[in-house]
Amino acid sequence: MSHKDLASSLREAFLAGWTVADVEHALAWTPAGIRWADSGVPDVSQSFNHHACERLRGWLRSRLDGWRTSQGELLRSPDQRAAADHQEAITRQAIERRRVLEEQAHRAAQVAAGTPMPIPWRLRLAELIEQSEQERAQQFPDHEPHH
Repeated sequence: MSHKDLASSLREAFLAGWTVADVEHALAWTPAGIRWADSGVPDVSQSFNHHACERLRGWLRSRLDGWRTSQGELLRSPDQRAAADHQEAITRQAIERRRVLEEQAHRAAQVAAGTPMPIPWRLRLAELIEQSEQERAQQFPDHEPHH
């Protein structure tokens, strides 16, 4: 294929923001991350003519068609998918960080307002104190527990 033929065949992918690496990936792998079933590029080295160009053009089209939605739109490229996944992870982390900070602020406001600890925490604290006193009594049997 000439550079012009190749550029024409890949024009839509490049206009959609795909990189050369994205195109190479799409020609070797399906969107699901599975290698394409056949061996790859058709061998046209012995017959470089119009028919060979058509075979290559058809092969490129069929591989890229595997990267289309049912409406015929190109899917996000591998690099675009990775960038979107990365951005989504950053957004989830920011949401979680904000949730934790809001929870900490709420707890701090409760403490500042003198709101007592929730009952489960008071019970757990009482259990820990009792356990500590029992351990101390075992270590130092002659001493009275602290109250």
